Amino acid sequence: MGNFFSKKDLVFEKKVRAMESKITKFETKIHSSKCEHYNNNKKNVFYFFIIELILATFLWEKFASNDTLSEKAMCLYYSLFISIIFYLLIKLDRVFFGLFIKNNEKKLLNLNIGLEKIIEERKIETDFEKTKKLLEEYEIFKNKNFNNRFQHQPP
Repeated sequence: MGNFFSKKDLVFEKKVRAMESKITKFETKIHSSKCEHYNNNKKNVFYFFIIELILATFLWEKFASNDTLSEKAMCLYYSLFISIIFYLLIKLDRVFFGLFIKNNEKKLLNLNIGLEKIIEERKIETDFEKTKKLLEEYEIFKNKNFNNRFQHQPP
């Protein structure tokens, strides 16, 4: 019987350790994702400005060498179009990283809630067992007092 309860405690400890390791894994994953997201944003902005400067110098040469108005308009159109594409790519990167981080935070929250539920179930189970034991002891005590009362009553 004692072996059964010790196995039960080991299963509970294994569950708690597994949940704690998953929680730690998600916390490190979220932290590293946030750091990577921040570093990527800095790199993206830097590369965006470098590419825009290169593009501006290239298009300025094209703009100065073209004689017709339509060719000059196409240079401005390409400049604007490429800038918008870079901006959209940066925004998509931010959105996807944000969704990834929020998804991991939700998973982490669910794991924390699950761990709390497991611990609360264990508390309820432990309290129930202690309460049952106390009730049994009380019944034994009550029966002893009841038997002692009948034995000490005068006829």
